[in-house]
Order: sequence, then structure tokens, then C-alpha cells
Amino acid sequence: MAKMNRRFTTLLWRIEIMPKGKYIELDCRRFDVHPVALEQWIRFYIDNPDARVELGTDAAAERLTGVGVQRA
Repeated sequence: MAKMNRRFTTLLWRIEIMPKGKYIELDCRRFDVHPVALEQWIRFYIDNPDARVELGTDAAAERLTGVGVQRA
């Protein structure tokens, strides 16, 4: 068995080390929603597990469109 040396670099860029713990990575370019609004919407369902029963319904869609993004 060959020994592998794990490196976090490639020929063109450095590969970032992911933080420890639970996380989800979303490519926000695939959603027609502001990334901050999407993050707030997901955070709501993380913090309120009882509300997850509405996921996939019109109520969840209305909640997403109702999220306001404050601009600096």
C-alpha cells in the first residue's frame, strides 16, 4: 500500500480547509433569491424545527419572499 501525502494545494490555487462542525454549502447562483435572504430563511428552519412541516408548501414560499434584506 502506497502512503499518500495529503496536500491542500493544487497547481493553480490553494484548497481551503473546511471548518469543523456541521455546515451546508449552497451555490447561490442557482437560486433566484438574494443570498442573505436565503441564509435567513434557512436559519429560520434551523432555529424552529417545528415549522419544518411547512417546507414544500406555499407557506414556505411566502416566508421566503417575505424575508427582507437590509442594505448598508
